[in-house]
Amino acid sequence: DVNVVNLPEGALVPDVVMDGGILHIVYGLGDHAWYVRSVDNGRTFSPPVRVNTEGKVTLKMGERGPKLAVSRASSPRSEGGTPSTRESIHVVWADQWSPGVKVYPRYSRSLDGGRTFEPPRALASLFGIDGLTVAADGEGIVAAFFHQVSPPQHEIPESHRLYLAISTDNGA
Repeated sequence: DVNVVNLPEGALVPDVVMDGGILHIVYGLGDHAWYVRSVDNGRTFSPPVRVNTEGKVTLKMGERGPKLAVSRASSPRSEGGTPSTRESIHVVWADQWSPGVKVYPRYSRSLDGGRTFEPPRALASLFGIDGLTVAADGEGIVAAFFHQVSPPQHEIPESHRLYLAISTDNGA
C-alpha cells in the first residue's frame, strides 16, 4: 500500500525511516526540528516532540534539514528467556546561519521512543559545514557525515572536506 501522509502546514525537508512497523519522521518547522511516529502506517501520529532544545535548525535550500536514523539493539535474554529490543532514534542537523554565528553540526538522540530527546551536542568545532546525514546499526555504531565548505582550500578552491563523526556506544 502507498499512503500519502500530510505533515503540519509549513513543515519542511522531512526525513523518514520505517523500522519494525513503526514510521518515524523528523522535519523542520519554525526554525526547529520535530519528531513524530506512527504505528498504524501513517494514519495517526504521536504528538510532535521538539528535537533541538536550543538554537535554530537550518531548513533552507531543500536538502538541508534534520536527518534521522533508527537503530534497534537486542539486549541479553532476561530471566524469562526472551531477549528485549532497545530502540534508539538519532537526529543530526546544522545550526541556522546568521551574520556572526558559526554553524556547527549537532546531534541528539532519544532512548524512550521519541518522547524526549537529549540536549543537543556539537559533533565538531568546525564551522561552515553542510550536507549532514546519519546512519546507525544494531551494534551501537552511529555515524554522522558532513562536509566543510569554508576556505582556505589552496590546492583546489572548489573542493570540500568530508568528515565523519563516529560513536561506538550508541551515540553516548
